[in-house]
Amino acid sequence: MKQKFASAYKKIRDIIDEFLDGDFFGMTAEMSFYFLSSFLPMIIFVFTVASSISQNYTDAMLKVLGALPEKAAKLLVKMLVSRTRSTTVILITGAFSLFSLSGFILTIEKAIHRFYKLKNTRGFIKSQVLALIFAFFIYIAIIASFSLIIFGKIIADTLLKFAAIPNLISVWNNLRYVVMMIFIVFVISAIFKALPVIKVRIRDMLPGAIVTTTVWFAASMLFALYVNNFPQYEIIYGSLAGFACIIMWIYITCMSMTAGAKINAMIYKRRLAKQRAGEESESFTVTD
Repeated sequence: MKQKFASAYKKIRDIIDEFLDGDFFGMTAEMSFYFLSSFLPMIIFVFTVASSISQNYTDAMLKVLGALPEKAAKLLVKMLVSRTRSTTVILITGAFSLFSLSGFILTIEKAIHRFYKLKNTRGFIKSQVLALIFAFFIYIAIIASFSLIIFGKIIADTLLKFAAIPNLISVWNNLRYVVMMIFIVFVISAIFKALPVIKVRIRDMLPGAIVTTTVWFAASMLFALYVNNFPQYEIIYGSLAGFACIIMWIYITCMSMTAGAKINAMIYKRRLAKQRAGEESESFTVTD
């Protein structure tokens, strides 16, 4: 019994050591820095674009920010409502956010190569262009998700004209958030597939993408629940409570991304080890 316990403990310890190998927390911290520097400008730019499509965006904005703690959401809403209307300032804000977000993508690329134990042979310019493309793609994904929430009722009303389905509005109101989650999984899978220098199948990237989305969603909800029911949080941070919540939420988000990339790397290395073992076994059999 003692031997079995020791063996199980060793396996768990080895898995944890493998999971944290490659400077897991360091990569998370670096991602958090770039994501934080791009987050507020990105929110301002995205919601400015969204509000130009639909002026009645406040309720939709609150729903999008629902994953954040209440204090952080209120801070962002107040900031967005009083944002500047200058086109030049908005364009500069968007450009700065796009460049900072590309740094976030480059850090994911560095983490993936470190976790896979690969050398990045792409070169700086090619990596930077790829990072900018994915940063722009993330912008499009955010605006598309935001539009799905804003125009959810309009879409449901349109569907009702073509199909008289009972409780369609209720079903659609829940389904559109599921669609958003699936879309997020697809976007993360695409990032995990494109960034490594080796060829990988997108379906092999799904485990990490699903883990990232699930962990991010669950951790965000738990963190919001904790902060919203912990009055000392505001006493400690005072007027900076909302910003402190945003920093913590961004760190949780980046940690979920790092975890997803790490899980994909662990699965890849195990599959590669099995393939090599099979090839060695076949070679040994032929030689005999």
